[in-house]
Amino acid sequence: MLFLLLLASTDASLVVQSFDRLAPSDMAFSADSKFLVTGNSGGHLVIWEPRRGRIAGSFNVKGAIDHVAIDGSGRRAVASLRGTERDAAFVVVDLTANMRLAELEHGRDGTAVAISRDGKRVFLASKRAQGSMPSQITCYDLADKKAVWTQQFPGHVSDIELNPAGTRLYAVGSNGKPGASFSCSKGRSLALPVHLLR
Repeated sequence: MLFLLLLASTDASLVVQSFDRLAPSDMAFSADSKFLVTGNSGGHLVIWEPRRGRIAGSFNVKGAIDHVAIDGSGRRAVASLRGTERDAAFVVVDLTANMRLAELEHGRDGTAVAISRDGKRVFLASKRAQGSMPSQITCYDLADKKAVWTQQFPGHVSDIELNPAGTRLYAVGSNGKPGASFSCSKGRSLALPVHLLR
């Protein structure tokens, strides 16, 4: 399959990048729009510089990439990994230095991922590789590469997102499962806002 990516450069011209790879399964922009990160099911993580219309770096990882996220500074990106060939549940890369910072394995497939604004914590939704439920959501501290907290989720987690203040983590389930909200610091379950329950 031929995949095309259209990037608008600083002089308002349109740059077309085409390559024979799998289409991205997810993409994320840095807050300043300096970087765009794409990941695909073939384990290819690409760092783009949209303003320049070029690839700034790329990584090949073992496993399919479902979700990517970038921290508030635009320096770190994280990708969740799944599949029998994966080496880790997620990988963290430094966008400015074009290098891997961390890979953590915990025997489960990553299904969704988020990273704190300061880039110090990664939040991973995961399930057992055999697909059994429930899923779990884990907060990792990247400095010591350890789990800070873990919570169970009743069913498959299709996405997780941090609120703008970075104090709450929201999880969305698939197959009609309700969402959930967690305190980012302690991991305790919080009541969902009423408008999300309608």
